[in-house]
Amino acid sequence: MQFQNDIYFLMDSIQSEMTLKNLFEKFSYIIPKKAISALAVCMYEDPVLYTNPNQFDKPYRAKLTVYYNQHEEKFVPDMDLFFNPRISLLPDGIFDDEPGNYMIHPVFNGNKQYGYMISKITAPSYIIAIIYLKVFSNVISQSYKYTKQLEAHALLDEQSKTDILTGIFNRRGLIEEGQKLINSAIEDNQRGIICFGDMDKLKYINDTFGHEMGDKAIKGMAIVLQESIGKDKVIGRLGGDKFVFVMDNYSLNDFDNLKETVNENCKKYSKENSFPFEIQISLGAVKFSENHKNLSRLITKADKEQYKDKQNKNVQRKS
Repeated sequence: MQFQNDIYFLMDSIQSEMTLKNLFEKFSYIIPKKAISALAVCMYEDPVLYTNPNQFDKPYRAKLTVYYNQHEEKFVPDMDLFFNPRISLLPDGIFDDEPGNYMIHPVFNGNKQYGYMISKITAPSYIIAIIYLKVFSNVISQSYKYTKQLEAHALLDEQSKTDILTGIFNRRGLIEEGQKLINSAIEDNQRGIICFGDMDKLKYINDTFGHEMGDKAIKGMAIVLQESIGKDKVIGRLGGDKFVFVMDNYSLNDFDNLKETVNENCKKYSKENSFPFEIQISLGAVKFSENHKNLSRLITKADKEQYKDKQNKNVQRKS
């Protein structure tokens, strides 16, 4: 009867999809302590495909992911201890000098093996322990696949918001992440600004030195802007030679200092990379507030301020 209750509790605890991290954090609650007094879960870095269990090619690298020992009153989930399973099934110090009955069980699903479990058995029947380990094996493999799906979706989402040339946000990423930063700053009663930048003479660079050099200039400008504003701000490229960055905890009174910093970093970067020209950018900024927080509209206003800066430069060149 107790065995049935334990199985019901186990299945109820793991019936929903969860990541490996969440699953392993629950292990201390779902391990049947009367049947298994100690357990080590070892996961391979990548699943191993096999068709013949008698010819399984064990990988050279595995990770001790969970170590539970009732005797030591120890439970350590999501460990970061790597070892070579071809040399030893467990890292040094795990189950050392502990006599008892042990069982090894693969973590697998279909024709893929994800790792293995080594458990110290205290159940009166090995069949009971095997049932538990089979359930664990299935749940771990399902959680592994679910975790990888989430990671793949997160990667695709990140790529869809990233500008391929510069590695900063593209328009979509800029609007999404920039609006989040604005909303968060307003909730914290912080001030901030939206800056619009348009590179100077990019057409001249492309026509004179080629589009490959023009791409280097664009990538260089992205690096300069990131270094100038700090990594905790949001910066994106709208396309071509146009950049936008969102800065919280910042005021328009500091904007002139920011422009000087950007100009100096442009000169420094151009010299360090032996450009036959100096990358430059015209900048304009507007502040955001509770009543003016729509990023798309603020970008349009900042673009108009940028145009004034570009006109002033043209006048200075002609005079």
